[in-house]
Parts: sequence; C-alpha cells; structure tokens
Amino acid sequence: MLVESLRQSLSRLRASLLRSALTVLAIVIGIASVVSLVSLGNAAQQWVGDQFSGLGADSLLLAQGNDRVEGEPLTRADAEAIADLPNTIVAPVISTTVQAQNQGETSFISVTASTPSLQEVERFDLATGAFFTEFTDGYRLPVAVLGARAAEDLDLKPENAVGTEIALDGYRFTVIGVLEPAGAVTFVEPDQTILIPLSAAEGRLVKPKEDLSYLRVATRDGSIGQVSDQVTDLMRSRHELADGEESDFTIIRADSIIDAANETTTLLSQLVTAIAGISLLVGGIGIANVMLVAVMERTREIGIRRAVGAKRRDILSQFVTEAVVLSVIGGVIGLAIGASLATFVSNRLDLEPIVSSGAVILALGTAAIIGAVAGIGPAFKAASVDPTVALQYE
Repeated sequence: MLVESLRQSLSRLRASLLRSALTVLAIVIGIASVVSLVSLGNAAQQWVGDQFSGLGADSLLLAQGNDRVEGEPLTRADAEAIADLPNTIVAPVISTTVQAQNQGETSFISVTASTPSLQEVERFDLATGAFFTEFTDGYRLPVAVLGARAAEDLDLKPENAVGTEIALDGYRFTVIGVLEPAGAVTFVEPDQTILIPLSAAEGRLVKPKEDLSYLRVATRDGSIGQVSDQVTDLMRSRHELADGEESDFTIIRADSIIDAANETTTLLSQLVTAIAGISLLVGGIGIANVMLVAVMERTREIGIRRAVGAKRRDILSQFVTEAVVLSVIGGVIGLAIGASLATFVSNRLDLEPIVSSGAVILALGTAAIIGAVAGIGPAFKAASVDPTVALQYE
C-alpha cells in the first residue's frame, strides 16, 4: 500500500507540475536557509575554536587590579607562591615597548620578558633555533626569540636570523630562535613581540625588580577550575583581604573566553535559523492550501474509490503521502541548494565548510514533519467525504 501510495502521489505531482513547483518553493527556501545557516554557524564555531586555541583552555592570566580598584602590584614572590601549588606552571611576565634595530632597520616592537616556563604555558612552536633556558635566564644572558612578524619588521628571515645581533633600546641581544606564526589569538601575541629572559630585561630594558605586568598560569592535569580557585584564595590571603572584601586582582580564564565566543556564535546561528524557519511555516501553510484545493478537485475521484471498496484509511493515507512527498522533494532540493550555498560562502570567507549529518537529518526530518502536519487536515476532509455525495459532485 505504501509503494502504491508513493506511485500515485508522484503521478499526481507530475500531472500538476507547475503548481507543485510553486507549492514547494517556500519549503525549498526555508530548508536551504536552515541548512546553509546551520552549516555556516558550525564553520564559524570551528573558526572561533581555531582562533582561540592559542589561549590554551587549561590556562589563566592573573593581572593587577580590576575596573574599580588599582590593587597591589604583582611580584616575583607571588609567582613563586603560585608555583608551589600542585600541578601548576607559572610564567611571570613584564611587557614593554622598545626601539629595536637590526643594521639599517629600526622599528618599535613590544618585548615580553619572562622565564623559560612561558614556552610551556603558551605552547610556542619554533620555526628555527631554540627558546631560552634556565641557564640563560640564571646568568642574565642577553638573548632573544623573535616572533614571526617581529622578525619581518627587522628584515630577518627565520633561516638566517639565529646568531644575528639586534639592539633593543641600545642594548645588544643575540637572536637564538624565531617562532612559528601563531595564527591564533593568544594572551602574549607572539607574532608581534620579542621574547627575552626576565633577568636579561632587568637593569637593561626595565628597572631592577620591576613590577610584573601579569602572570600566566597553566595546569598540567586540566583542572583549571580548581587551580583558578586556589590562585584566588592564595592571592586574597597574600593581599590580606577580608571575607566579603573585593579582590584587588583579575583572573581571566582562557576557557571562559572560548566558551563565551562559542556561545555568541551559537546564539547568532540559532537566531538566524529561527528566522529562516518562518519560511518553513509559510511552506507548510502553502502545502495545506494546495491539498485542500486538491480535495475539492478530486471529490468525484474520492467517491469512485470509496465506491469500489477503498476504505477511509486508504484515502487518508493517500493524501498524507502526497503532502509528505511534496514536502520532502522540496527538502531535498533545499538541502542541495543550502549545502552549495554554505560551501560557496565558507570558501569566500576562508572558512572550512561544515555540512553536518545533523543538518541533513534536520532538513529532511523537518520537511517530512511539515508535509505530514500540513496534509493531515485535508486528508481527514477527503476521507470523510460521503461516497454518495461525491459521485454526484461536478
């Protein structure tokens, strides 16, 4: 019976091809909109994840003060105290801007002075050379690791930069490495900075025992929430803050930034998808109207079928099947258009196109449900037609 219903449904749709095409147009537009927007939303989420991957989801930044209070300066003693917490890696950072020179090239570039642990916290990858070590930091050796963009600004290529001497505010530093381009958002912005040992900066580029700009803290076991709480308690204790007193420091968790960015893209995707869903509603109303007209046009046919033995459920099944087939055809066409549109736009925006199986199931399932719901009313009307009256209908 199902096969016969499908055959008859396709035959009826072919008989009124133009009307069928106009009927499914709203379904096509709605499904194409939903599929393309969901796919673009997935691509945007993937892009956000890639961009913020450099933050490191298992890390945080500790800074002095907040929007309301200046707070106490961060010190090396703070860094040492945090380093004593279990499963933590700490990198104290002083950030400044210097005049960098390489032969005839001069540029104002930011300098990030820190300890060797910064490489582990930030997960820096080197294009060439090496990162500074505990030895170079301990002996205050004037060495530097260049970000990819900083090397370009100084007219240095990664393959020949190692061993070059550059001047930072007149002090000579030897380049020992060049970083790979980061290609993602990070707290340090490594592409445009010069990394040097903290001890090498003191007394040269900054005052001895200069206050820290911030602390970068990471965890080895992924328990960043627990570490964040421990750092908060420790810093409040070190700053002798009473219960209920506002913290005079700021902790920014990388995973919170990533989650907030993902929530924003998800919300926007859901919003525009909901708007596109209006087209599906319009399409469902269109199918219901067409099926009601079909009932009127085929009243005599219904009477004949009832007269030769067709049951009410057969008539009901026939009209519901026609509505579902009509809607699913629109869904398939809309799916193809939506996937093509999503791929085209993603490529234009330099995103990775993602047409997920969930989007496909959503499109076809929604189309089938709309067709079934839109066809039930007209189908019941057709099934309730009195055969005697129907045979006399002109």
